[in-house]
Amino acid sequence: MGKPLVGVLVGAVAYFVWGMLSWTVIPWHNRVVKTLPEEQLITDTLKTVIAEPGFFLFPSMNQNGKMMDHTAFAERYMKGPTGVIAFSTGGKDWMGPRKYIVAWLAAFAIAAISMLLLCLIRDRVTGTLPRILLVTSIGAVVFLAPHLSYWNWLSFPSDYTTVAAADSLAAFFVLGWAQVFFVPKS
Repeated sequence: MGKPLVGVLVGAVAYFVWGMLSWTVIPWHNRVVKTLPEEQLITDTLKTVIAEPGFFLFPSMNQNGKMMDHTAFAERYMKGPTGVIAFSTGGKDWMGPRKYIVAWLAAFAIAAISMLLLCLIRDRVTGTLPRILLVTSIGAVVFLAPHLSYWNWLSFPSDYTTVAAADSLAAFFVLGWAQVFFVPKS
């Protein structure tokens, strides 16, 4: 059990480091995450009109507690604007310890699941590259499940979706590469 546990730890470090590099060194996220014009005006307005944290979709079919007629909503949606807001009423610590702890725990859990899958299929999928591609395919599922739906249903921008795909595939490729050498022999 020792070799796979080392694989989990090495994989978690690799995945965590990739995430840091992806957001701080590689400029792709900065190119697709836009800055609000008149940010202070918009945030002051949001603080005034939104009383609680949440995820908001606009336009909404629910108007004053009643569902809009589908045709009227479709017209309103076509007219625009459309969007989503993930809103928090208060400030948060941007880079505090809690953020790093959660990121590390997520990386550890992802690496543990990946290593478990690699160990479970070790007799069926052999060789370094096929195993790395297997873990990379997990990254494809991780991308497709939320991000393609967000692009399709919530109109997330194509450039954001493309970067999310590339980042997910790269992260899981790095994870697979880091772990493949720790899969025990049959």
